[in-house]
Amino acid sequence: INVENMDLECKKFAKDIRNLDKEMRAWDAFAGLDNRVKNILTSLRAVAELQNPAIRERHWNQLMQATGVTFTMDADTTLADLLTLNLHNFEDEVRGIVDKAVKEMSMEKVLKELKSTWSSMEFQYELHPRTNIPLLKSDEELIETLEDNQVQLQNLMTSK
Repeated sequence: INVENMDLECKKFAKDIRNLDKEMRAWDAFAGLDNRVKNILTSLRAVAELQNPAIRERHWNQLMQATGVTFTMDADTTLADLLTLNLHNFEDEVRGIVDKAVKEMSMEKVLKELKSTWSSMEFQYELHPRTNIPLLKSDEELIETLEDNQVQLQNLMTSK
């Protein structure tokens, strides 16, 4: 869905509601409509955040736990399904889940790079002069890479 267009339309609608006669503000129907539009605007912001490509199935499960509503996230999931989660009540939780997902995605990227680096790394051997037993050869580039990667892994381990 195009959340931006829906957001713009809702903002126009909210503006139209605010431009109504001031006497109407005391009506329950006005208050209910105004509240409903504000809730939908908040929910649309949450839906926009949930469209982040970093969101994985585990994050949807966390969202279900936070909202207390069970649903299946697939190609048939509609906006109405997401709105039944009452995302306007869980805006901070949604933001936290999305932030966590983005950080996890960056960690996954670092781990992939490390795996790629070390899958192609080869140790050099040299024969011991007296026994002819192969020993690991001291390779400055390999040791430097190892130390750099250890620092990266330590940073990942201390991250939330």
